[in-house]
Amino acid sequence: MIHENSSQLSIALANISNAPINFRDLSDVRTAVQGQIKVCEILETYSQQVNELVTRANELTKETMVPKYVQQDVQNLQKLYNEKMQSAHDLLEKLKVIEN
Repeated sequence: MIHENSSQLSIALANISNAPINFRDLSDVRTAVQGQIKVCEILETYSQQVNELVTRANELTKETMVPKYVQQDVQNLQKLYNEKMQSAHDLLEKLKVIEN
């Protein structure tokens, strides 16, 4: 179950991309900022799911019969989530600087 949930979340996260940074004028920058804010909000909605999955996996790995890939799957998911969040927030900050 954890393996399946981890795979589904990884696919969903991989499909989330930052706002496009092609802009011709200030209006395009504002649109990009609003789009990037939405990306950050969407990523935030996954926070609880990722944290719950990590917690469940950590509890399960204490048992002796749990396959090793469970921990690896969850670590990969957590890494992907953290990288997506960092990238989204970094771009948002850069766009805000350009906007101002």
